[in-house]
Amino acid sequence: MKRSTVAIVGAGNLAWSLVPALQKGGLEVRQLFSRNAEKLLLFQQTFGIKAISTQLSYLRPDTDFIFITVSDSAISSIIPEIPYSTARIIHCSGSVSLLAPNPMRFTQTGVFYPMQSFTLGIQADFANIPIFLEASDGQPEDLSQIARHISQSVHWLDSQERRQIHMGAVWVNNFSNALYQIAEDLLPKKKGLDFSIYLPLIDGQIKKLQKLSPKEAQTGPAVRGDMLTLNAHLQLLEKRPELQAIYNRLSQLINPAIVSE
Repeated sequence: MKRSTVAIVGAGNLAWSLVPALQKGGLEVRQLFSRNAEKLLLFQQTFGIKAISTQLSYLRPDTDFIFITVSDSAISSIIPEIPYSTARIIHCSGSVSLLAPNPMRFTQTGVFYPMQSFTLGIQADFANIPIFLEASDGQPEDLSQIARHISQSVHWLDSQERRQIHMGAVWVNNFSNALYQIAEDLLPKKKGLDFSIYLPLIDGQIKKLQKLSPKEAQTGPAVRGDMLTLNAHLQLLEKRPELQAIYNRLSQLINPAIVSE
């Protein structure tokens, strides 16, 4: 049985995990394109991809799927560079709408959005990563099959629904990490402490969320309405009014009834 063939456009964070996941899922990643020649060589040596190029003009027209794994803002500039192909053109963005088919260049499009934060050099395990799909021709089996081969969590959403999921991911991942940075910055100086002291707390919260809803799992002075503790914390932030405002607003989001002094 012929293996489906894939070309990847972009040699960055997502591609580093997607390429081996597709390979393990039985697909042939036959071509990789990037403007960064150094990254291309790294991918070629690591994953055994035979054809690498900085020029999309070398894209084989008989490829089954073309995955665009560049940043969201770069997708629109990449599309005009793709030569005529019978492949399904797939982008991997949570916020970019489904591409409209172009009869002169490609007729089938799709979205393959894995909701995860990816990092070059660290391979993520796709088995439990939710993948959100959309296609220009309904819910085609070819795209669904790829997703099911590498993940146990596959969902079909339209562009607006996927954009809502992506926005939620920003709250869960990016904003929470920004709060982690604040916590690290507020560590007592000259005590030899680093962010690792918070890891058991974070780990405990994640384990709790596997059994409870976020609302049920909420603890702390705000949910208790403990104004003595809340105001003591705000005093510690006297020289950081921007952090006072964040602390106060988040506390009020947890418990709208509290009013800081």
